[in-house]
Amino acid sequence: LGKAPVNRAYRCKHWFKRRKTSRSTRTTAASHTATAETPGRAARPGEPMEDQAAAAVLAHIEDQPHACLERLEALATRGKLPIAARGAAWRLFLRAVDPQKPKSWRRALADDRSAYAKKRDDALRRLKRVVDGAETDEALEDAADQIRKDCERCYIDGAGDHFAESTRQKALFDALLTWHCTSGDYRQGMHEVLATIWWALERSQNAASLYCPAPSSPLHALLPSADDLEADAFSLFAKLAQATRPVFDGFDGMTPSPHRRPPAVALCDDVQGRALAAVDEELHAHLERLEVLPQIYALSWLRTLFGRRYVAGDVCVLWDALFVDTACLSSKMVDAASLLVVWDRSALLRLNAADDCVARLLRPPAAPAPRLLVGLLNEKTGRRLVDALRRRAALEDVLGPSVVGAVLGPPDRTASGLSEEEDDYVDAALATLCMSGGSNVGG
Repeated sequence: LGKAPVNRAYRCKHWFKRRKTSRSTRTTAASHTATAETPGRAARPGEPMEDQAAAAVLAHIEDQPHACLERLEALATRGKLPIAARGAAWRLFLRAVDPQKPKSWRRALADDRSAYAKKRDDALRRLKRVVDGAETDEALEDAADQIRKDCERCYIDGAGDHFAESTRQKALFDALLTWHCTSGDYRQGMHEVLATIWWALERSQNAASLYCPAPSSPLHALLPSADDLEADAFSLFAKLAQATRPVFDGFDGMTPSPHRRPPAVALCDDVQGRALAAVDEELHAHLERLEVLPQIYALSWLRTLFGRRYVAGDVCVLWDALFVDTACLSSKMVDAASLLVVWDRSALLRLNAADDCVARLLRPPAAPAPRLLVGLLNEKTGRRLVDALRRRAALEDVLGPSVVGAVLGPPDRTASGLSEEEDDYVDAALATLCMSGGSNVGG
């Protein structure tokens, strides 16, 4: 605040100097560091099984491209989509290509990449004219400055210092500036979504490198390419931003009025209202009585698609399931957010001031395993989670939280010993959460 426009212009010029790094240098840096900067891959439990599952899924896409969508959706909704197949699956889920026209995939992606390059160059030329003083556009200059700052401080939990590297920061800046100039206003939080997409594509490309489909096959076109990461990440981000536009919109295009809520605020209200009341009337009534404002905590969850609640690898598992039906994406995000509120119900019900509840929700405990949240979301079994948490709270009242924690472990770790390959994973996880002897928790 209070800085003169000349300082902002200077910072933009500094970024243009960094632009001299060639596209080939950028993509080479990304491809050479993909393996080293993919956190946890070498230590991932069950990696041989992951490789075998990935090979089977990729072979299915190659052999039956017309019929692969159903299998990918089934794996995603169960939290079992292999990392190597994620890049291909997201292209299909978000309709970057037409799932029913495999022969068109290569051309569609090539057209997307070419169109992005033109849009990016146009956006950068436009910004350069503003920076050089050839034309005046204070809104663009302000947006570019905000994007630059967000990209420079971009940190994705679980991705280490992946985005501390300057060429990645510049690629994020270019893509977000292109979005701002061609598709809609930039909003804070978008840089975290784009960065997570970029990270997921790099990780998928690295994992799929062991599988070598024929260059002429449709699968070959779908697999992420190190040379086109920026364009491909932008393409998926653009599709996702369109599907989640209400989360980023201040208003829905109609004339604002005191009686009309911005779409983003309406979604936050649904988290604590409709969705929470459907699974936990007690907690809903408690937060409403205290007049807790949901947008204070829920907006950052929704705008980052839960990137503020999960590490990168886990948030991608959640995204796999959310992306399956983008027509209902906003609604599913609201339902998932309400379950995250429920997850901390015992602590929230003990608080008797709105400020204390908000402070707790802004610094919540570790979230449930993504596979559990996905299962609860898709099976619409939120009430069973409430019942399991009530039983756990009753045990803590009798035995004390420390004893229950020592026996069962923290809530987010109670299912850590379970195999995620089990079909009854959700039942077993809920039973473990409250030390129930059976799998019919809440039955």
